Amino acid sequence: MPSLPMVRGHRRGQSLGAFKKEASVSKFNIEDILAFDKPPSTPSPSSQPSPLATISGDDIDSANHPMKKPSIGSAGESNAPILEKPPKSSPQKPPLSKPKSQDPLPSNQKQQPFSPTNSGVTTAGPNHPLICNGFNDQEIITANQKLLNAIANADFAAYKEICSPDLTAFEPESNGNLVHGLKFHKYYFDLFGKPAKPVNVTISSPHVRWIGNDGNAAVISYVRLDQVVADGGPVTRTMSETRVWQKEDGKWINVHFHKS
Repeated sequence: MPSLPMVRGHRRGQSLGAFKKEASVSKFNIEDILAFDKPPSTPSPSSQPSPLATISGDDIDSANHPMKKPSIGSAGESNAPILEKPPKSSPQKPPLSKPKSQDPLPSNQKQQPFSPTNSGVTTAGPNHPLICNGFNDQEIITANQKLLNAIANADFAAYKEICSPDLTAFEPESNGNLVHGLKFHKYYFDLFGKPAKPVNVTISSPHVRWIGNDGNAAVISYVRLDQVVADGGPVTRTMSETRVWQKEDGKWINVHFHKS
């Protein structure tokens, strides 16, 4: 009897029938046998369940946990509050301040009406500044009016006090010649004497220009209006004059004039 070949799992001396019976009882699975030869596999991190997956969404406080998903309503709309972005704050512009009203001039700088025997009437007007570069134009206008009143009243003593001893002048009486001193002018004071009727002298449209920065010299130009009584009725005589004033020892003195 020929010898049987050795089969895996067959023991020597075991009959083939016993082997088959034992093999049918054990029912080895080849995949199970191969599984014993493989090393145990480690699950990948992606296949591991997340710890949060076991937590119900209703158990998470949305105010304290950022992972809670907003609930969806029946219409498919989210019930979560919509956070609006705060509006960008634009820099506020300061309110426009109303211009301050200009303070009126002090009473001593306002133009006052003058009487024929004291002062004349000035007509500087609102467009003519009375204060320029810190100097008061009214000082020159007042001194000039005092001089004209002395002429109208034929008061040579007052005229001499206001004018410089070396006064220079161009006037119609000089026939285009420049005259010096006060003697030429005194002749007319003595000739006519004091007027029988009152004379009113008005400075119209005065313009003052200051010379230098110390406020000690100025030029005034104006139209002189003399209201007199002639031929039984009032008459207004008009002349254009320019006078140069200089302050000496704190007093304004007329040093030159031009009359036409």
